Amino acid sequence: MKINQPKTFEDYLQEVHGEIFPMLLDDDMSDHFDDWLGTLDGEEYIKYAEAFVVSVRQQIKNAVQTLPTLYGMPTANVGVEDVLIVIDDPRKAKDL
Repeated sequence: MKINQPKTFEDYLQEVHGEIFPMLLDDDMSDHFDDWLGTLDGEEYIKYAEAFVVSVRQQIKNAVQTLPTLYGMPTANVGVEDVLIVIDDPRKAKDL
């Protein structure tokens, strides 16, 4: 199952729901999503939460690898904290 990179856990679950139920019309998707959430048990939530964490970690890894190039930062010694600073304020890239 290929999941796009969502911003929140709810976004992630909506992506999963869309992959599981691609035949639903957009008009039915929201209500069906809410109903589907009600059918999930604790183990399923944990499974989806763990997959979401993997997705977020991959997003952070990608950011750490690509942001230095995008913002003209030196690529050596760039860490997650540096990337987070630049995400908040791209003008700070030149100071790193």
